[in-house]
Formats: sequence, structure tokens, C-alpha cells
Amino acid sequence: MSTVQSAGEVQATGGFSRMLLAMYGLLSVATLSVVLWFCHGSFTYALDDPYIHLALAQRLLHGSYTINFGESASPASSILWPYLLVPFSTSAVRIWIPLLYNIVAGAGCCFLLGRFFDRWNVLVRKDGKSPFLYRLTAAFFIVLALNLIGLSFVGMEHTLQFLLAIACAYGVMEAYAGRPMPNFVLVAAVLAPAIRYEDLAFTLAISLICWFQQKRASAIAIFILGAAPLVLFGLYLRSKGLPFLPTSVLVKGATATATTNMNRSMTSNIMQIIKGNLESLIHRGRFLISLVILAAAYFRVRHDSTKRNAILAGTAAIVLLLLLGPQGWFYRYDAAVSGFCLLLCMSLIAQWRRTAWILILPIIWCVTYAEVVGRVPYAARSVYLQQMQMHRFEEMFYHKPVAVNDLGCVAFDHDPNIYILDLVGLGSFETATHDKTAAFLRSVTREHNVKFLMIYTKWYPDIPKEWIVAGHIRNLLIAHRTTAETAVDVVATTPEEAEIVREKLEQFSRVVPEGVRIEIVR
Repeated sequence: MSTVQSAGEVQATGGFSRMLLAMYGLLSVATLSVVLWFCHGSFTYALDDPYIHLALAQRLLHGSYTINFGESASPASSILWPYLLVPFSTSAVRIWIPLLYNIVAGAGCCFLLGRFFDRWNVLVRKDGKSPFLYRLTAAFFIVLALNLIGLSFVGMEHTLQFLLAIACAYGVMEAYAGRPMPNFVLVAAVLAPAIRYEDLAFTLAISLICWFQQKRASAIAIFILGAAPLVLFGLYLRSKGLPFLPTSVLVKGATATATTNMNRSMTSNIMQIIKGNLESLIHRGRFLISLVILAAAYFRVRHDSTKRNAILAGTAAIVLLLLLGPQGWFYRYDAAVSGFCLLLCMSLIAQWRRTAWILILPIIWCVTYAEVVGRVPYAARSVYLQQMQMHRFEEMFYHKPVAVNDLGCVAFDHDPNIYILDLVGLGSFETATHDKTAAFLRSVTREHNVKFLMIYTKWYPDIPKEWIVAGHIRNLLIAHRTTAETAVDVVATTPEEAEIVREKLEQFSRVVPEGVRIEIVR
């Protein structure tokens, strides 16, 4: 077994940050070009969700944290992200701002990753060398393995979340070497929960390390400062008559695990989430590999309290996220913990043995994430051909209260005085907590004067019998789609409204893009 130089004796691999930036930039430009080609020159995100944040930012500009003026709602999965969009929410480039933020955060990830790999000699081989072609190959696999392209074109807070996770992983390894953590790590640990609720696990890891380093006051301060935005925002939501957690966190968490119920107790839901995550863990081999490597690392340094405590803190964050964190949804929910695992495992292995075989780990991670790069343009096209056409129909032709089960595109650039009824519940706690019986659907649409719906009727088997399917907006290009169904059903609640909707659909059919077919049902 070779003797690995200490972390203090760094042999830099030479410009690896620049190599990562070049690879990330090249793949981003290529992906953007294909997205624009697929969407007829109209830039579209890979999911409908970022448009919820854009819509919320437009309402925040008027001082309302909601989708519909006069109604309390908590549709955002991040506390801070919508506020970052507010300054540009009415500008001509507003649609590009989430992508711009993600590209900047992605560049930050590349810079910090390069610094991380250089500092821990992750890419230095047994012979002490790190050839250009070897580093170039590593850069390619690492960008894919960490899902930087997929996260960027989703257009949400996840790339920024991952940047903060990298910083926390950096702090864990600094503690492993017996050094105090840099200030940027402490700042990242404090900011992380305001970006994503589950990132409190990373805050806990850094707080634990400070505690183990006998910096008790710093440990307590970091955890309190990190948790404070969650508590204060939760109290604000309670003052509005909403749950302590945002509706989007509750609904998405429930859907992500497919086991939780908004009407169950919190304890019952937590137990169901843990059960679902444990059952799915066997299908997420990269995490099982990570836990085995971390266990081996802990056993190897069990007599060195400094190294042992650092591994323990990092592993605690990972276990918490694997048990309680969301997963899935276009590979974005577990990307941060997946990258955190990969960085810790690669850097720990590099301290035991220098070997080119270390690249096997990012290649294994690529099995999950590499396909995302290829799917992004198709996913964007799915949103463009369905949800964006729903937006166009509502804004250009109907322009009256509407009910939907995909909120984002319809709410974006929409008059907040014209009611949008979100049947899934991201924008309405009322619908999130009710079974979608015919009686409830009939009552809630009448209450909000909604006579027109764009929904998947398959999702609502107990739809009122008097409602009329007036037509369909059908996506004809279904390869690799991310929408739940190939067609959204256009529904009217009365025969009179059905005739109006059919007339509007007839007009709309003349201006839909290639790949969309308007089907009118009479």
C-alpha cells in the first residue's frame, strides 16, 4: 500500500477548476442549443415547477406571498429562492434569470470542486502524476456524475443547494485533517436551510464538527442561525392560517415517497417517509456503496478521534437525508446528498491509496445521472408542448378563472386577480387537504367561480358527472416526455361554458406550434 502525502502537502493537479468549467460550459451551451431547437426558439425549463417560483416572484413584487391575491398560499419549496427572482420579475429577461443563477452557481460548483480535488490530491495517481487526458476524462465524468447540467436546466434552487453542499463537504474534510473550517464553510452551513429545508442536515454536520473541536459556542450559533429562517418563516405561515411547513414541501414530500397523507399526523407521515426511503434504498446503489466506504473509513481511523468525528458528522448528515429527505423528481431532490457522498468517498479513498481506479466511483454515479443530459431537451419540449400551451390558451383566448393540476406555466405572467384553482394543492392548502370527491370538486369550483379546467381527468375518478370534456391539448412528440400524460383534458362545468371553450379551442388550434394537436370533443 502506498503512502499518501498528508493533506497539508498538497500536490495540485493543475487547473482542474478551469477544466471543469470548460466541460460544464461546453455541455451547457450544447444543451441550451438543443432546447431552443426543440422548442422552436422559445427557451423552456425541463419542468413546470420553476414557473411557480417565477409567478410567486411577480406577486412578491406587489407585497403578496401567494398565487391569487387575497388568498394565503405557500407554493415555494425554498424560502430564499423566490426572493432572488423578485428584482427581475418584470424585466424582459425574467424567463432567463433562473437559468442565469443556475449557471453562476454551477460555475461556482466547478471552481470549488477543482479546489476540493486539488487540495485532497484526488486525481493524483500512484506514480505521483496526473496527466492531462486523465484529468479531462475525470472532468467529463464528474460533471455528469454530479448532475450539474440537469440541475441547471430544471431552473430551480438545486444547483445553489449543491454549491453549499460542496462547501460543507470541504469543511468535513478540513476537520478530518485537524484544521479549523474556513469561514466560507460556516457561511454555507448557515445559508443552506434557507435554500432547501432538508439542508439543515448539512448545518447539523458542520455544527457537530465545531462541537467536537470544542468550539461549543460556534456550534450552537451555526445551528441556531441555520434553523432560524425555517422557524421564523414557519411562524409567518402559521400567522396566515397555513401549516408550519410550505404546502409545496408537504405535497411534494408526500408525492415523492408515495406514502404520506396530508391528513395524517406528522409522526405518522415521518414514519411512512422513512419506510418508503428505506425500501427504495436498495435500488439506489450509489448510496449503499457510499455507506460501505464511510463505514470502512470510520473503522480505519477509529483510534484517531479527529478523523473519526469528521467522518461521523458527515455520515450523520447523509443518513438523515437518506431517511427523511425527498427523492426523485427528475433526479433533483437527492442530487446534493449524492454529490456530498461522492466527494467524501473519493477524498477519503485518496488519503488511503493513490489510484487511477478512483474514477470508477463517478462512473458508477453516471449510471444514474448521465442520461439526464440527454433527457433535458426532451423534457423541456414536453413542458413547451403542454404546460406552455395551457398558458397560451388561458392568456390569449380564455382569460377567466381556471382550475389546473400543473400550476407553474399557467400562473406565470398571469393576472393574479384572475383566479387559478390549483387542484394538486401547491397554491391552495384547501385543495391539498381534501379528497377530490365530486362533491368537493363541484363545491370548490363554484366557490371560486371556476367554470373551466385544464386537468388530467384520469387523476380524478370521481369527477362530477355534469362536467363536460370539451377537448384535449395533445403532445404528439412523446419521446422521453416528463409530463404525466400525453394530453391535458379541457373541461367545462356547464354546457354553455363548453360551447365557449370549444369556440376558443377552435381559434387556438390555428396558432399552436408543430407537435401539438387540439382535439375538440362535441
